[in-house]
Amino acid sequence: MTATMSTNSWRRALAWLEARPLRTLAALILIATVVRAGLHPMLGEKQVWSIYFPVVILASYVFGARNAAVAMLVSAVLGFVLFSGATRGVEAAMDAAPGVFLFVMNSAVVLYVVGSLNGALKGLAVAQGESEAMARAHAELFHEVNQRITHHLRLVAGVLALQAKGEPEPTVSAGLKKAAERSLQISRAHAELSGLPTEPVRFGQVAERIVATLLESRGERRDRVAVIVNAEMGLSQEAATALAAALLECLDSLLNGHPDGPIIVRLASDAAGRRVEVVVTDPRAARQLGSLAEGYLLRAVVEQLGAALRFRREGRAGVAELAFEAGGRPLQPALAEQTVH
Repeated sequence: MTATMSTNSWRRALAWLEARPLRTLAALILIATVVRAGLHPMLGEKQVWSIYFPVVILASYVFGARNAAVAMLVSAVLGFVLFSGATRGVEAAMDAAPGVFLFVMNSAVVLYVVGSLNGALKGLAVAQGESEAMARAHAELFHEVNQRITHHLRLVAGVLALQAKGEPEPTVSAGLKKAAERSLQISRAHAELSGLPTEPVRFGQVAERIVATLLESRGERRDRVAVIVNAEMGLSQEAATALAAALLECLDSLLNGHPDGPIIVRLASDAAGRRVEVVVTDPRAARQLGSLAEGYLLRAVVEQLGAALRFRREGRAGVAELAFEAGGRPLQPALAEQTVH
């Protein structure tokens, strides 16, 4: 944590300096001049520009070649006038000329090399950013494909289980059940190998998202369906996917009937089990609630979930209840069809 804070502080300081190149360069050249003046009694007229050379290198790396060239010229003039003894006369100036010439030539080489390295590093950073963005996009696409494959395999398992349940031939029924089990096993293995999340899903949030998406796609008002979470349910990815598909199919079928009143989705969980209840307040639509059990896709999803689909009355309202035990064991029979009168 300390190392991270130090890195961030250094980056902020560097950004502050980069925003003020001329002021920073003036301060660096001034510091170099003061240090050289303090060493002048020992060095005399030797090593005049050695103290300015680090300033040129730093300026080239941080502020670019143009600002570094300005620092080089100012340093050359200051060193020539203040410390080389050139002010004593023409002969002294001629003696100092080779030193300033070498300083300018060496600095020019530094400007070229550091500038080229900076350009290459910036190009590498851009290429790396593009590669990382492409890799993230591919990873997201791969993750989405994995999720869809996993969900489709689970749905296939539910369809096969439903077909096996209604198959009178024992051999065919056993084969369909085995195929359903294999599809579910492949789905689970695919989810694990693909790195899909395994932590419990808060289904209350999922239900609210499903309702909002369904109403938006149908162009319905948001108050047509209300979600009431009496107790949050933490479900596995597999159970949450199946339950979401069942809820979506149920709500879509009910909305196709254009009920007058609102539809209420209630989530409940207690010692007896967990339930998702869809309450239809319109008496006309409530009388037709039992027709939901005729939907093949809904029956397949219910079979996959290992739940019980039950119907009952609450006053004039009708309730479709999808129930499964708290321990996760299927309720039998999977479809408990009851007529709502």
